[in-house]
Amino acid sequence: MLDKLCEKFRLYLDLSRMEAARGPKTIPRVFLDLLLCRFLLNVGPENYMLFSFRDKSYAERSKFMLNPSMHRLQESVNPPEYRSLAYDKLEFYDYCCANRIDTPPVLATIDPESLGTGKVAMLNTKQGVISFLAEREGENLVIKSVNGAHGAGLYAISIKAGMVCDMADNSRLSIENFASKILSDGTRYLVQPRLRSHDAFDVLVKDNALTTMRIVTYVNSLGDVIVPYALLKIPVGDNVSDNFGLGNLACGIDLETGRLSNAFRWDKNSQSIEEFDSHPVTGEKFSEFYVPEWGLILNSTQLAAEKFLPLRTLGWDVALTNENMYFLETNCTYEVNAYQIVNKKGFRPEALALFNDNGVGRL
Repeated sequence: MLDKLCEKFRLYLDLSRMEAARGPKTIPRVFLDLLLCRFLLNVGPENYMLFSFRDKSYAERSKFMLNPSMHRLQESVNPPEYRSLAYDKLEFYDYCCANRIDTPPVLATIDPESLGTGKVAMLNTKQGVISFLAEREGENLVIKSVNGAHGAGLYAISIKAGMVCDMADNSRLSIENFASKILSDGTRYLVQPRLRSHDAFDVLVKDNALTTMRIVTYVNSLGDVIVPYALLKIPVGDNVSDNFGLGNLACGIDLETGRLSNAFRWDKNSQSIEEFDSHPVTGEKFSEFYVPEWGLILNSTQLAAEKFLPLRTLGWDVALTNENMYFLETNCTYEVNAYQIVNKKGFRPEALALFNDNGVGRL
């Protein structure tokens, strides 16, 4: 117990020093502010830094929403017996195919525990994985955990000269060694072709990265599909996942026009949020960029939300290529941190008003 208290004290003190170094507040004043946020708002020091509370009044701070509170609202309108459509990527794929919702094809699943009775090729032996990969010489593939989230359990690979090349770190393994590795952890994976972003996004991402949109939908009691917000997630450096927590960029998308806002990024080293009006590598001005085919994307997402009822609120991950738009996955307990950061304000008032439509807008 004492060890945990000492550890917490050190965390508060370290973050107080970092904040005070930016000025003008002193270390004791920041330390006290951190404690007040914890006791009055139940906001810990990590979220204090994440939401840039140093620049916000108490009234502004009280409007911010923590993910656990948001998840309780989401769970109140998403029946548990249907949530596997979002949690299980293979169920999501089957459901999309059955309802004519565009989603990338699943080439195979990798599952050492399965006998292979699914609708797609099931690889449950080392030789099966080896043969499958060897037949895809020159192809770019994505292998992701069926139940993974936040970029966990994700491989972006290419097959070259009998080797598996990992796009994240440019490492290489023989197909045989890669097959042993991916079968050894007991995880269920699905294999899909690696998509390439629409050419318009070339000014924002590297060749091996896929930028996606997070579009949130809410179906109200009248059956209307409301889109409270949308974000563009932009991978940075060699990241193959665009998850915000990995240091990637996030921009708001204007719902009427598809125009981007400034971009924001979480810097783990300084424990602070960075804001960019132009891309840090390419120099592209974010406010001058418009998401291509935005009207089509928005309309298609609203139609997909109707087909996923009775799940009333979902966070969709959508990709646009030169050929088509695709729904990569959906989330029934999506997070709101990135949206609040990008908009520099809390989502609590909007969330409570939205969920009150179904009589559940209470935390």
